[in-house]
Amino acid sequence: MLTGSLRGRAGSAWPALALAALFPAAAAAQGEAPDATARAQEHFRHASELSSQGWYDEACPEFLASYELVPSSVVLYHYASCLARCEEWQEAYEALSRYVSVHGASLSDAERSEAESGIESLRARLVPTRILLTDADCDGPGYLSVDGRRLGSAPFPDPLYLERGARVFEVVAEGCEPV
Repeated sequence: MLTGSLRGRAGSAWPALALAALFPAAAAAQGEAPDATARAQEHFRHASELSSQGWYDEACPEFLASYELVPSSVVLYHYASCLARCEEWQEAYEALSRYVSVHGASLSDAERSEAESGIESLRARLVPTRILLTDADCDGPGYLSVDGRRLGSAPFPDPLYLERGARVFEVVAEGCEPV
């Protein structure tokens, strides 16, 4: 399962050389500035230290901050793994799905297979939910928030995979009151 892979892929023992090699390549591909790369490396180092000590709730935001500065498949994979360790199933599912959709072309067959297996394991913990938003009486397209987290804009042709339990849905569109 995905949660068992975090330590083996990076852990706290990632060689500095490998870390330095990872970020310049990702930064160059994205056209990122050197200061963003240095900050991304620092967030990744801190996240790796926290996760090696079992502080996953604190590590996840650090992995995300690193990824937002310099999008890297390795960092996104670790972010998804960290979320799974925190039992944040929906967010882990979304992050691992993004890992495959955004970085799939650069993944090895083994990495893709592992990720797809993780996606299936995470999907089994979620409930497929169909959402239909119409903009009949509004000035613009709507977007959906679930539990205060914006999930995207209408339409939603595929089901959303949400964690079980009570949820607060909010639909917002220009020219309409939020519902």
